[in-house]
Amino acid sequence: MNKILLTTVVAGIFCLSSCSVFKNPSKKVVATDQNVEQPAKVKKDKNKADRQKPAKTGNVKTENMANDKSKQADAMQILNGEWTIQEVNGSKTTGDERPYIYFESSTGRFYGSNGCNTLNGSFTVKAGGKLSFSEVISSLKMCHDAPFEFAINGAIDQVRGFAVEKSGNETLLSLRSETGKTVMLLRRHNLDYLNGAWKVISLNGQPVDNDNVKFVIDIPELKLHGNAGCNIVNGSILIDPDKSDAIQFQQLATTRMMCPDIQLETQILVALEEVGKSERMKDNKVLLTNSDGSTKIILEKMDLKAAQDIME
Repeated sequence: MNKILLTTVVAGIFCLSSCSVFKNPSKKVVATDQNVEQPAKVKKDKNKADRQKPAKTGNVKTENMANDKSKQADAMQILNGEWTIQEVNGSKTTGDERPYIYFESSTGRFYGSNGCNTLNGSFTVKAGGKLSFSEVISSLKMCHDAPFEFAINGAIDQVRGFAVEKSGNETLLSLRSETGKTVMLLRRHNLDYLNGAWKVISLNGQPVDNDNVKFVIDIPELKLHGNAGCNIVNGSILIDPDKSDAIQFQQLATTRMMCPDIQLETQILVALEEVGKSERMKDNKVLLTNSDGSTKIILEKMDLKAAQDIME
């Protein structure tokens, strides 16, 4: 069990946004169906959990999302958002700096990282599942440990088509060459349902009667903000791109007020740090479990306005 970090913090003032529940006015926000913020630079992704093999697609029915002109707009929207590069020419990507591609469908631009340098350029989607990149530019940073940098650059140059595949809760994007060979396999996480305000209704299998225990989870910003029952708590969120529904709450910090129900708050913080997976339930509820599958917390969806007191 991780040691709980209890440090004095001043809760930030957060405003509501249609893309991110914590809006930073200084950042440009892209309005997308995946609620992903346009990266201004390569995102650092530290302390990754152990990786698993990517989902196999051999027995998965593939639906080409852009097989005629009438579906071109739909294809642009489906591509929209951030995708983690999972394989390049059949080799699985590894490391803390996981490469990714972000498609901004509203402008026809893409952004990303090859594991070392920032990439950006234009992309074009045409009927028949056609996709190509152009005007690609890269930063020129030298990296000592970026084994997939040149392979990704070369693969982007080869891309001429794509297909989106569904396998359970997974969404996989195959980027293909002129001959139909998959040169890159990308994956998009499926945790957007967690974005919003939540009330804790169960802890370690026992009901929670304290209405003050509520949190706002911001998936685009990878932030947690809320009230653990007495004190304000802030933290960061880690999403493992290789594991389905994997989520961790890290770097939890709280204010230091003493309250009669401080024992409940301590249990809430311990449970949050033990969470390893999220599962969507019925009736606007979410189950958070640890790595062994034991239930830690059950959340119930709240209206953001009802959670306004923890946003200020």
